[in-house]
Amino acid sequence: MKPDARRGEPRPPTSEPPSGGSSPAEAVTRLPSPWGVAYEELGVNYYDERKKDAVVRNAVKRLEPLGYKITVEAASLQTTKSGCRTRQY
Repeated sequence: MKPDARRGEPRPPTSEPPSGGSSPAEAVTRLPSPWGVAYEELGVNYYDERKKDAVVRNAVKRLEPLGYKITVEAASLQTTKSGCRTRQY
């Protein structure tokens, strides 16, 4: 194979992945914060907890066209002996 002057010598294919250390997501967790606070994962339900009204409204909008009649009321929370709050259904 004749080398291309603009590209350099062709390299043989390798079976090993390029070594980059870790994934970009892992790198973000190790970066120093400019605010002095370590990165903390907010959790799966973070946005649902912040915008409960919008989540309920969107769920009702999706169910009504399917033929369901929706009545929404808040579930009561009970405290157990260990101090944990649980939902009563």
